[in-house]
Amino acid sequence: MTDIDFNNYDPQALQTVVVNYLETHAAKEHEKSEALFAPDATIVDNGETFKGGKAFSEFLNSVDKEYKTTIDWTKQNVIDQTRVDVLSHVVGNFPGGEADIWYRFTLDGDRITQLVIGL
Repeated sequence: MTDIDFNNYDPQALQTVVVNYLETHAAKEHEKSEALFAPDATIVDNGETFKGGKAFSEFLNSVDKEYKTTIDWTKQNVIDQTRVDVLSHVVGNFPGGEADIWYRFTLDGDRITQLVIGL
């Protein structure tokens, strides 16, 4: 992701569904986050794929159970109306204590169809 030209984080320049996800995710409002995904959407995190419904709930809740974190959204790259990358700086009680994590969204209208999360 380092070869991409990112801009500073500006929620006004992002699609509403992306901003809503980032806000509900950071606030740990997982039911609201889950509602933003298409029924057949996937989340890929740490090489593991979660597909729809119950799998999303398990994924979103497992992160909170394992680690206590705070998230600052730092950079973004709007590729087009269906693809957006957002970088974050995360601080918490995980090994190393802080990390820069990217979120790659694929969208279909007002729903997220895929979210890939990586370091």
